[in-house]
Amino acid sequence: MRSVFLVDDEPFILEGLQTIMEWEKLGLKVVGHASNGEEAFAFLKDHPVDLLITDIRMPKMDGLELIKQMKLIHGEMKFIILSGHHDFNYLKQGMKLGIENYILKPINIEELESTLLKINEKWEEEMSLPYSRQEDRDILRLNILSRWVTNNISQEELNHRSQILRIPLDYDSYTVAVLRLLSDPDEELEEGHEYYGIVVEAYLVSREVVNSQESVICFYDSDYDLVLIFGGRKEADKEKERIHEILKDIQLEIWNRLRHHVGITVGFRQTAYTQVHNSYDEAKRLFHNWLVQPGYPVLDIDQLPASDSVQTMPAIDYDLFTNLIIDGHKQEVTLFIEETFQKLLSWEGRMRIDVHNVAIKLILIAKNIEKNADYSHLFSVLFRIHTFEQMRDFVDSILQEVIDHLAEEEQEVSPAVRQMLDRVQQSYSEEISLKTLSCSMDMHPNYLGQLFQKEMEMTFSEYVNTFRIEKAKHLLLQTELKTNEIAARVGYTDPTYFYRIFKKYVGVSPTELRKMYGVS
Repeated sequence: MRSVFLVDDEPFILEGLQTIMEWEKLGLKVVGHASNGEEAFAFLKDHPVDLLITDIRMPKMDGLELIKQMKLIHGEMKFIILSGHHDFNYLKQGMKLGIENYILKPINIEELESTLLKINEKWEEEMSLPYSRQEDRDILRLNILSRWVTNNISQEELNHRSQILRIPLDYDSYTVAVLRLLSDPDEELEEGHEYYGIVVEAYLVSREVVNSQESVICFYDSDYDLVLIFGGRKEADKEKERIHEILKDIQLEIWNRLRHHVGITVGFRQTAYTQVHNSYDEAKRLFHNWLVQPGYPVLDIDQLPASDSVQTMPAIDYDLFTNLIIDGHKQEVTLFIEETFQKLLSWEGRMRIDVHNVAIKLILIAKNIEKNADYSHLFSVLFRIHTFEQMRDFVDSILQEVIDHLAEEEQEVSPAVRQMLDRVQQSYSEEISLKTLSCSMDMHPNYLGQLFQKEMEMTFSEYVNTFRIEKAKHLLLQTELKTNEIAARVGYTDPTYFYRIFKKYVGVSPTELRKMYGVS
């Protein structure tokens, strides 16, 4: 049964159309209605119908603009315009858009029914077209397959089109795999036409690999991901082995010919062709939620833990990590990163966003240690990383650079300033000032202050406050200590003064910072 959507800003017109017309006898079903073009567009862009019957003059978006938008995204949709005005310009514009009829209000039911019968005849003719040109068949096939996996096609139309396009719907099961071209972390994949060209090449390679497999359908979706639909019989275990073998062959061929890595995800096996969209949705979701695991070139949803078996996130000693960076222990930092990522890899509850968050936190800690460093550009790189090894190695390389930069900074300051920096790092929770330092260093406080400001480009008190506030931020986000306890730990005996300094340097109060990060 064909679907119909009605649009009119007059409620009695909408109600009358739904009740007076015998839609079912015409093989039609009204699936929805709207009172203006904007409301209709919001629904129709994701839920295409076969026929749109719309008023022409409406608030927010008129009927002509709605038809233009629908033709751009759903080219096969047909249109009837309703109008209370015999305006030749409207009629002319409507005809240019390829409408089926321009019907004046009050609506002549016989004229509308006659128009619907003619549209039905057109549909029958279109269904019986031989599609002699291969290019036309390919375009139609891509359209039908895309609508099938996104559940945007009626069962009746899919059955009709499948016969013309030889899409098999008689298998016992269907499993969808999604293949995505992966970029290296230090480079962007080509955009626009260049990227599309690579996708088409990968599609041709994939189709060549599965050419002898009648039960495999291959195409690419609107995200330029390659999609493979595997039809299967009752032997589920053997079917999974066959699917994985084919996918690994495709992965290898794309690498050998195009020198591009491919990530592959597989959704659940579905026992009806009407449920293919569920398998497709699961396969697509895996790319958003999971990093590709080492040893698993194909990530199957069956490999993931059940929700009731998920463990809590493993503890990570960020204090130890901070000290390793400050002390410049490069080998120990590499070992720490390896152990941290091994913990994440072994964690059954792991999701892509969790690994990203750990990586970002490690980089942010390093950023706070290395003053004036800007790592904002690195975060976009992180989200182009698709494997554990790439993520681990990328984070380690950044941290090694931080340690090298810190070592260079240390060499650039005089021994006296180096001693002052060390004292702050060791004794920031105690009373510390130029006066106390001058006594132990046997130097005049004014000279120390001028020397420090010249080499560090900030006053000594500014440096102490900055260092203490960074420590306070860490305690606020990582512990449940009260604000006055944290103030004392970082060297502020007066909580009110700490509050004022904290807001000056951070821009928000300690309580507000915790709220921003969801810490109670």
